[in-house]
Amino acid sequence: DHNLQQHYNRLLTVEVASLEDVYWLEDSRASKILGKDWEVWSEARQKLPTSKTQLDALKANLWSTVVKTSHHQDAWTWGGMLVVSVSVAGLVTLAAMTQPSLAPEARHSLLQYVTGKYLLPANCKVQWDWKDPHVVGGTMCFIVRFFQRNGQPYPICDTDQFYVEISEGNRKIVTISELGSPTDPNKANIAKVKFTVRTAGVYTISVSIGSSHISGSPFTKTFIPGRMDARRSRFIRPASTVVCCAGAPTLLHIEPRDEFGNSCVFEENDNPIEGYKVDIFDLNCQILDKMSNAISFIYDKVNSRVSVTALFPEPICLRAVISFHSQKLPNGDFDIIVLSVAILHWFTRTLHQGNTIFVMKLNS
Repeated sequence: DHNLQQHYNRLLTVEVASLEDVYWLEDSRASKILGKDWEVWSEARQKLPTSKTQLDALKANLWSTVVKTSHHQDAWTWGGMLVVSVSVAGLVTLAAMTQPSLAPEARHSLLQYVTGKYLLPANCKVQWDWKDPHVVGGTMCFIVRFFQRNGQPYPICDTDQFYVEISEGNRKIVTISELGSPTDPNKANIAKVKFTVRTAGVYTISVSIGSSHISGSPFTKTFIPGRMDARRSRFIRPASTVVCCAGAPTLLHIEPRDEFGNSCVFEENDNPIEGYKVDIFDLNCQILDKMSNAISFIYDKVNSRVSVTALFPEPICLRAVISFHSQKLPNGDFDIIVLSVAILHWFTRTLHQGNTIFVMKLNS
């Protein structure tokens, strides 16, 4: 009706061979091909259906008209129809074999498959919003950009079976995916994925369309512990009361942990013992400044912990409180009994006999 038949061969050269292809032809390319008939083309395209159901109905009517008006209906012999049927079936089978992951409702027409106008997982790309490794605890985000086989952007939707799985061993991480943009058409081929990791480790991030991974998937990302948190760190001691020998060091340990309970990891430029403090009190709860150097801290890099060494010159009974940046550590409030060498040896030898009962009293 719009007298555009003379452009048929030129349209075929740019892969416009069906009504579906009319929707995909960019205005800039169409204006170059059609020249002065561009306005007629634009008017005709605007009258095309906007839904798939209406488009199928229009194609059915056009085909019916072609068949009724054809002067060569007798050319459709049984042999000819068989050849065409087998050829079409072969192409459809090829498309199904090479694109098994695409949902039936998301598959394009056969011609779109041949011209590459369908979602291709291998052409999709990921953009990370952080540098690896990253500290645990924050909300992480990455963007997936979807493209067709011919390199054009692909508008992603719920029926495309877009999957993201993040795991570390048997641990699975919950993700939130946002497809496209309701306000920006230029972001129709974008998916934003958000998640939060609280346990340090090496995570596998799998991004797929159906059962097919996108380019580069699965990915590997590392999440490291955060800063030490006194509330989650552990002070390791054998009992509520620590027994020491005068003049001999007694070794205890602190396990630094972040706010999520991960064992802290320190860089070369970090000072792992910075922020620790010990206050020592007598039995009257009076602070003893002269004993401030009796307990010292040193970082044990091999075991990733802080070694606490207690060394008292003479027998005494005390109370100690260990804190980190003014916050007391769990188990960090404890009593100390310092025995002389002779008493400690007698006590140890007698205890090993197994037939002695001790009654101890702490004198104030």
